[in-house]
Amino acid sequence: MKQDSTSATIAGALLVIGIAIGVGELFFRPFLLAPIALVSILTGVMLSSQNRRLGAIAAVSASAFFVIGAAIAVWGSHPLY
Repeated sequence: MKQDSTSATIAGALLVIGIAIGVGELFFRPFLLAPIALVSILTGVMLSSQNRRLGAIAAVSASAFFVIGAAIAVWGSHPLY
């Protein structure tokens, strides 16, 4: 079954936005940005089944960025949220 290219494009963009927000977790309040990244990634995965590999990469990278960002925030006495 062929998927609509518009929804696949939007899904890919949402996944990339989720990764970008995940990178932002390293530098600015990880507990604030993690839910936003998660919603973006889950929406992108639900929109298109063509981007499953990118969705898995986005979920793993956002999770890793969250853990590293939270550790950096605690270590540096920066706000978590």
